[in-house]
Amino acid sequence: RYMSPEVIQGGSYSEKSDVWAFGVTCWEVLTCCKTPYLSILQDDKVSEYVCGGGRLKREDIVAGCPQESWELIESCWSELPNHRPTFSAI
Repeated sequence: RYMSPEVIQGGSYSEKSDVWAFGVTCWEVLTCCKTPYLSILQDDKVSEYVCGGGRLKREDIVAGCPQESWELIESCWSELPNHRPTFSAI
């Protein structure tokens, strides 16, 4: 539930896959600890969803989220790892 597409598909871990997981963790904190992809019960279906371009939803954040913060979180989930921010930029 925290793995990036490149990790799911080929086990390629990097700082960029860690940034992906950081984005999921930010979403989790902002939703008061909801389980990521809770409506998808099977982990293999989560993998299919993420690799197919599915992402966590801003609407799940109960108190809302400032646009700038949401844009940063979304950038952590860019399909292309090189388009994700680095930890030094976050």
